[in-house]
Amino acid sequence: MAEGESNPNFDAFPGSASGSEKVRETDEQFQERYRQAQAAVKKIRQEEQKKKAQDNSLATIITAFLQDGNRTAFFILITRLSARDIPSDLILAVIALVFAPAAEQIDHKLLLLPEAKPEESSREKHALFSDVEKQRIDAWTNGILRIARTEPQQILVTAREIDGEPNRSLVQLFALVLREFLETGEHGDLEIENLQAFGETFFGTVMADLEQQVGEEYLLEE
Repeated sequence: MAEGESNPNFDAFPGSASGSEKVRETDEQFQERYRQAQAAVKKIRQEEQKKKAQDNSLATIITAFLQDGNRTAFFILITRLSARDIPSDLILAVIALVFAPAAEQIDHKLLLLPEAKPEESSREKHALFSDVEKQRIDAWTNGILRIARTEPQQILVTAREIDGEPNRSLVQLFALVLREFLETGEHGDLEIENLQAFGETFFGTVMADLEQQVGEEYLLEE
């Protein structure tokens, strides 16, 4: 470069910034992303603590339910379901038919949830239950469905067998709860197989409903 020629000052051109300014902008962007990440982590931890407190409350109710010495079979099934990470709310909704503290907890949650279209009564239900029993059982199964809809993806993953059928332990728990409920009425020896068949049909309907729900949510996200 000849003597006397000025060195072009590229930083002076419009739209350009000095190297130090670029670094500052990058640092500011990084700090903003860091603050957003920290806020997200804080929110996640708050949700985890809230869920942990809720799970502890549900665990207390389930433990009280299992303290009855006649419920050994229930204990085994609920232990299996918990090991599969099936939501505590779903387990609670199932035992709500025969355990008042669980029913109170579920009824409180249902007040905050949208209504669900009642399922059509099946032939099995007509054959097994009286009109009064059907009303109670309809309300119970409707509550289970509404609770299931709050965590559709987790239930579809955890509450089905490899072949896609409803989890056997969940169906067996449903059948045992139903038998305990019906034993308060004027029933003879109840065939558990018939109650399990009803449970399989019911949870098959629930899983189909959840699949439709997840599919609709996926379409809305696109």
